[in-house]
Amino acid sequence: MIPEGQDILATHDQARAHIWSKKMNSITEARNKAIEKFSAKQMARNNAVANTFGNGKPDPCLSPMGKNTCTAAPARQGDSVNYTVGPGGIGATIGHLTVGPGGIGVGGGF
Repeated sequence: MIPEGQDILATHDQARAHIWSKKMNSITEARNKAIEKFSAKQMARNNAVANTFGNGKPDPCLSPMGKNTCTAAPARQGDSVNYTVGPGGIGATIGHLTVGPGGIGVGGGF
């Protein structure tokens, strides 16, 4: 296909270029569909294996008793500390007082 396309470019033959373009597009589409079909099968197989064996890693949020340890406890007003990470660095909110990279402020954010 490529030598034929180079010949068409050299001769500037619009009619042949149109036919060649259609052929090339159909070949490319068939190739893409074949790759997609193969990839879908391979991804499904890999996901099945990963789901079966759990990628060999335990869930860090699941305790041995099955409790989700990553959920936040209900915040108590006044004495709770909420930590945040933003573009400027690490900050903390204690009640209505915010401590961050820019200093100390009053309110809910920085």
